[in-house]
Amino acid sequence: MFGSWHSGEARSFSPLVRHRHGMERIMTSRTLDVPDISCDHCKVSIEGAVGEVNGVDTVEVTIDARTVAINYDGSDGTFESVVAAIEEQGYEVAK
Repeated sequence: MFGSWHSGEARSFSPLVRHRHGMERIMTSRTLDVPDISCDHCKVSIEGAVGEVNGVDTVEVTIDARTVAINYDGSDGTFESVVAAIEEQGYEVAK
């Protein structure tokens, strides 16, 4: 569908145009592998931390797949801030 992916690899999708408060923003979607996700506490912890990062529009943790899907505005530093927020909660993001 979007090409082949290897386990542990961050996946990017085509940017989306979103309208928020009358402004267009180019959104970037990525899915991160976070192998230590195992329970609802992990989900709540990661979603809360990543949801506070400036530029993040949505975040969804899937426990069974051990992934974190994010939509963000693609501005400089946003992705790195997301990874840092996950790691500050005690989870390693697969590189």
